[in-house]
Amino acid sequence: MTGRQAVANQLKQIGSDFRFWGRSEARELANILFPDETILHALNGRYEKGFALFCATDQRLLLIDKKPLILCMEDMRYEMISEVDYTEQLFNATLSLRTPGRTLHFTTFRVSRLRQLTGFIQEQVSYLRHPVDQGFQAQPNYGNYIQTARQQEAFQPDQQYGSQLPQYQSSPYRNMSLSARRRVPKFTPPAEPHKT
Repeated sequence: MTGRQAVANQLKQIGSDFRFWGRSEARELANILFPDETILHALNGRYEKGFALFCATDQRLLLIDKKPLILCMEDMRYEMISEVDYTEQLFNATLSLRTPGRTLHFTTFRVSRLRQLTGFIQEQVSYLRHPVDQGFQAQPNYGNYIQTARQQEAFQPDQQYGSQLPQYQSSPYRNMSLSARRRVPKFTPPAEPHKT
């Protein structure tokens, strides 16, 4: 549990000041956060059940919906997320997070902030899938991969077949104009020999 002043200072530090919408959800953060947890992103928007505060910390994602006599809170760990989808429209943007048990859709008018939050979530999920201490990079460098692939030979025979890979017949329609395709006869299977 974190003090309300500490939560207010963290929200002010990241530029999220909830004066009108989301004040009750921001006050509720003090009861939900762990003492060593830091808020990194926070923004208002709506989800399936109504208006909510979506908050990303260094340990988890929180969705808080506080209404009179009702509190709805969802805790989503980064390692639970299997897919992150982001859709941007003219006036709003939607973030869809898929876990094995649920799909969460969060929509907001703060398009640039939701885009930053999406990038942060993708970095966290990627880092947890491929941690640096196991020899993987936090973000793959595709430029080096493309250079090394060009330097390698175009074809290397498979170990199982050696240099005798099966050859497949090319399509008769390849590199033909439309009028020439009409003149190619349809495929008919060879007739089976009569059995006596």
